[in-house]
Amino acid sequence: MRQVPTYLIIGNGRMANHICHYLKSLSLPYITWSRSKNTIEVLASFLSNATHVLILINDGSIDAFIEAHIISHNQQPTLIHFSGNLISKYAHGAHPLQTFGNKLYSINDYKKIPFVIESDSSTFSELLPGFENPHYKINRVDKNYYHALCVMANNFTTLLWQKFFSEMQNRFEIKVQHLQPFLDQTFHNIKHDVQNALTGPIARKDRKTLSDDLKALNDDHFFKIFEAFTKTFIKEI
Repeated sequence: MRQVPTYLIIGNGRMANHICHYLKSLSLPYITWSRSKNTIEVLASFLSNATHVLILINDGSIDAFIEAHIISHNQQPTLIHFSGNLISKYAHGAHPLQTFGNKLYSINDYKKIPFVIESDSSTFSELLPGFENPHYKINRVDKNYYHALCVMANNFTTLLWQKFFSEMQNRFEIKVQHLQPFLDQTFHNIKHDVQNALTGPIARKDRKTLSDDLKALNDDHFFKIFEAFTKTFIKEI
């Protein structure tokens, strides 16, 4: 019979909140620690009772935190971070391929999230026992490229949609409920036929329209973004 894991969650940000909710939904025992709520002495006590430690703090602080507070501890539980691009000296990487908003998700939504782990790592069931998620392995040397794709697909598109909604509402006074269908249909097309979802002047290679649009953005911070996209996908704009 497998030992029931006890997870220690380091951090109290958005990711930590989601993972705690998921663990609770899976009826997996966990304890939480954060600088704002606990002391280092409490951390030492928690480490003694944990089998797996999920270090859900800023990427740049993960290894330094482990060196300062965990590596010298008598017991050495399995250490895991959720960063998509960090290659840690001490912790295994397990990146959830999902975006996490302020609202918590249903257990079924959490179970659908694929995790990406390092090819030379332990098995997924050893890293995250009790998690019922699809999972994939990639080489460490590919992690930065993998994460760059995630950032482009999620962060970049979010910034573009924020720009769209802001200008349409504030400059042209178009109500948000009348902008929503454009967003919905765009993502519907991507979801159901990603290879043929592209429409408009880029799909048509309409250089004249794209050139006029670019000129209209001449004094806008998004000029270089528009220019970069058009030059990448269509020559001689």
